[in-house]
Amino acid sequence: MAEEAVVELGGSAEERELLATLRPYVEAAGDALLERYVESLAAVPLGRRADGLPVTPAERAAEALLRDALAGYTPDLPVVTPERPLEAPPPLCWLLDPLDGGRQFLSQNADFTVNLALLQDGLPIVGIVHAPALQISWAAAGPGSLQVARAKGPPAPVFRRAPAPAGLLFVNRYGPNESSRRAAQTRFPEAELRQGGAGIVFGLLASGQADLYLHLEDCRSWQCAAGQALVQAAGGAVLRPDGQPLRHDDPVAPVAGFIAYAAAPR
Repeated sequence: MAEEAVVELGGSAEERELLATLRPYVEAAGDALLERYVESLAAVPLGRRADGLPVTPAERAAEALLRDALAGYTPDLPVVTPERPLEAPPPLCWLLDPLDGGRQFLSQNADFTVNLALLQDGLPIVGIVHAPALQISWAAAGPGSLQVARAKGPPAPVFRRAPAPAGLLFVNRYGPNESSRRAAQTRFPEAELRQGGAGIVFGLLASGQADLYLHLEDCRSWQCAAGQALVQAAGGAVLRPDGQPLRHDDPVAPVAGFIAYAAAPR
């Protein structure tokens, strides 16, 4: 059985206070999704997001709740979302995906999340990912600040397993992911390969429950920036396919894939 190491709660007092303020907002948005979880099967889409996915009443409700909360907390910072992507947002802004994993949500699969990131000069400096159906939240606001909370309880120590000898590697669950699967089998032939949604896989990486996440298909910054903040806070790295650090200088433009590592490659 793989050994586990306890990672104590880190970060400064200011970082912990920031996350303690923001996490309930994100979890409340998750509650708004769950309230409409069953009825979502019969929901009529209200429109299309900037990434082409349908907008449901549940997503609208979650976004409205979080927008109101952020407007009260940081009234001068704009919020970029899939429905309101904003052209040329300022260097400091919130990046929100109120329902990452809309297909999973509509099919009654638990693999969906609420993602919130604070971008500064193209880099995520705060990230919160909440999986409502699993009742787990991951949050970070800088190196060493990773927190994991279950059932809206207080943050708990992170149990990081020893890395698997061949690695536990994830590829995206939905979308045209055959390129990621082939690349994973070629570059990491001994790795155990699984599929998962972005938000939850980022949480698994950050907490040491997975080793790699290969996502070579286009996505959007609101799908990966919050998870990137988690992984980097835990000592990992999220890189472009060419090996350069992933940046979000234009958070509305498509992201041409990424590779996330639980431990930063040397």
